[in-house]
Amino acid sequence: MVTYTQDVKENSRIEIWTRAIRKLTVERDKQRILKPNYIRRLWDYAFDEIIPYESPNEEFIESWANFSNNLYESKQPQQLKIAYFCGPEPENDLEIMLELGVQIENVWAIESDKSMYSSALLSAQEKYPSLKIFKGVISELMKVISFKFDIIYLDFTAPLFSKASKPILTINSVFESHSLSDLGVLVVNSSLPDKTDENIELLSAYFRSHAFLEASIYSGDSKDASFVEGADCHGYIGKGEIDENELDEEDSIFEDLIESNFESAYSAFSTHYPTIAASYIQPMLRVGSSSALKRMFLKMNDQEIKSNLRKMVTIPDYDTVDDFESDDTLKVLSGGEVYENHEDFPIWNFILRLKDSKTNLGKYWYQQFTTNKKTLSYLESIQLYDLLRNAQYSYKDTLSKDLSKSIEEIIAALPDKNGGVFCDVPMPHLWIELALNHLGNAHHANMDAHWRAKYKAKSREMYLDLFVFDNCRPLYDWLPMLNLYGKDMAIIERQVIVRACMDAITKQNHYSSFFSYYGANLIGIGTKRWSAFGELKERYDLNV
Repeated sequence: MVTYTQDVKENSRIEIWTRAIRKLTVERDKQRILKPNYIRRLWDYAFDEIIPYESPNEEFIESWANFSNNLYESKQPQQLKIAYFCGPEPENDLEIMLELGVQIENVWAIESDKSMYSSALLSAQEKYPSLKIFKGVISELMKVISFKFDIIYLDFTAPLFSKASKPILTINSVFESHSLSDLGVLVVNSSLPDKTDENIELLSAYFRSHAFLEASIYSGDSKDASFVEGADCHGYIGKGEIDENELDEEDSIFEDLIESNFESAYSAFSTHYPTIAASYIQPMLRVGSSSALKRMFLKMNDQEIKSNLRKMVTIPDYDTVDDFESDDTLKVLSGGEVYENHEDFPIWNFILRLKDSKTNLGKYWYQQFTTNKKTLSYLESIQLYDLLRNAQYSYKDTLSKDLSKSIEEIIAALPDKNGGVFCDVPMPHLWIELALNHLGNAHHANMDAHWRAKYKAKSREMYLDLFVFDNCRPLYDWLPMLNLYGKDMAIIERQVIVRACMDAITKQNHYSSFFSYYGANLIGIGTKRWSAFGELKERYDLNV
């Protein structure tokens, strides 16, 4: 029987469980994105320095701080509920957990492979007969339990985009089934894929349209954990974007860059994709799958929505338009945004590139992203999210009456609707994102709390990411329903608190998750010593 007790694997387990348990117990307050001290500092900054003509009622910020603290109860190790992929030897991880104070009754081991499940069952019966071992996948487990897990450890032996074990779908299911606690740790371990043409193509397709990339993708240096501008700003083009006969020696091909720095690209993907699943794909999937929730956002019928989505991928015929001044002309010229502004639609473009793929891997993942999950596919969820984010600019007739009215009321209540007051101009898409995240149960990654490593076990390089996800309930539970957003924001104290929370979220996800309130900064980076973006750290090598 294959065993997994190599020294470096054992060290990785110790690192994982020690860090995860410590983060959710003795260091719990540090994991929160909406830290009361930070929100209070923004409150003071707003009313003391930016809008001093407003005389705030301090009871609002005190009430919010108390409300926030009550949502984040302290926890001891024995209170943590844990799910992990156990493999054939569940005792390897369990023994470390128990040494750290975890109570076995709160632990669920998960194994879907028939033979491994049988081995795990035999092993547990001998050593830990009270351990619960579930045969199946985590989304099925969530149907039979009534609680969420504080820590979920997905220990894959394959690359994240493996067709056989489908790790990407498992990561998606964690958020679709609402398996993770409001403040929880998700650990994802996967192997580095082979540097094949189809794997290079998939990573290239994923990153080609992102507005920001980890610097290591360009340099190949794992220490470059900062973010820089995307491929366009560095002069890269993708294969197929230009005729081969028109290429010259000075053209930089993005796929060549990914091939040269393949390990760095996969490392970045391992860290990036789960944040997109949590804060971008899942919220709209939830909203779009409920007719009641969908009506709160969209007023059109399905055929009209599909017509607008087709328009977003259809380049307008500029030659047929003479007058560029009228509203009708501007409406005619809308369309084609997905291609013309492709960095605003990175995941939609990723899936479109998969559609054009000639490889089996690309075709397979295109099928997975376009197959319905209940009532929507992942692609349809992404399209609806992107349509809503752009509705106020080009597709206003898409928005429901209540949401349109709320946005108008919010804008009227803003002291900086035209900019020049706070750091960023608060654009309309922020309020649509707020409503989607509110009702869609978004989880936001805390980049400051993120830890990642790599190690070589047997012949495979393994990539390990420990995410801290925050449901940010002190913001979303603080809000009324979206039809009352405008009246709520008219109270300047409540407006500043909501906007301070959005600032805190985007500070942690400014580059890594482009859709988490991009452009919601009340205060600029470096304006104060405490106004910094979250920093992603380098990937540690556990073999060293």
